[in-house]
Amino acid sequence: MKKLSKKQKIIGFIAILLVAVIIAIIIATNIIKNNNQVASESYSATTANAGSSLVASYIKKGITIGGITGTLEVLDTSDATATPEDIAMGKTAYVKGEKIVGTRMNLDEDLQISAKNV
Repeated sequence: MKKLSKKQKIIGFIAILLVAVIIAIIIATNIIKNNNQVASESYSATTANAGSSLVASYIKKGITIGGITGTLEVLDTSDATATPEDIAMGKTAYVKGEKIVGTRMNLDEDLQISAKNV
């Protein structure tokens, strides 16, 4: 086998270095292209919400979805004790997170009795 001269070794090293630089440029170009694509898709996802039903008042306060931070404050009704009989007929209330409809018929009469007992 013939031994390579110093000049041939330098040319070989430059060729390998050149191939490595070309590969690095291709990789860097693809990374930049992919980052720009992800950034534009992310922007589209947040701006697309402007015309949708996703609005801050529908999202629980402190939670962020699609770039929109919620403002909805949830009322805790877990300690409520009213029953349908306690509420006037046809009126509604929320007890323990459930909507109830009143069934009490004679609210005026009950108030008069309560007033007499006071």
